[in-house]
Amino acid sequence: MNRFMSGRTATAAAAFILLAACASGEAPRAELGAAQAAIEAAQRSGAAERAPVELNNARVKYDAANAAVRDEEYDRAARLAREAEIDAQLAAAKAQAEASRTAARQVREDAATLQRETAPAAPATQSPPVSITPQTRPAQ
Repeated sequence: MNRFMSGRTATAAAAFILLAACASGEAPRAELGAAQAAIEAAQRSGAAERAPVELNNARVKYDAANAAVRDEEYDRAARLAREAEIDAQLAAAKAQAEASRTAARQVREDAATLQRETAPAAPATQSPPVSITPQTRPAQ
C-alpha cells in the first residue's frame, strides 16, 4: 500500500508541476502577432473611417492583452489577443462591405446616367394637325 500511495503521490506531483508550467507558460506571442496583423489589415481596408467602433474595440483589447503580458497573466493576454483579432476582422469586414455598397451605388448611378444619355430622344410634342382648306379666291 505504501508503494501505491507513493506512486500516486508522484503522479499527482508530476501533474501539478505540468499544470504549473502550463499556467506560467510564455507570453502568447503568436496571438499578439495575429491580433496586430489583423488590426493593421483593418486599417488598410478603411476601417478607421467605415468601422471605427469595431477597430477601436480591437485596439483597446490589444492594449489590454499587452498589459496582461506585462503582468504575466498569459491566459488572459491570449484571450484578449484573440478577441482583438476577431474585432479587427469584424472591422475589416464591415469596412469592405461598406466599400462594396458604395461601389455598387456608384455603378447603379452610372448605369442610370448612361441609360438616360443613350435612350432615343422623345419625340417633340406635336402641335395639333393643321387643316388645309382650299382658299377661295376673290372674284376678278
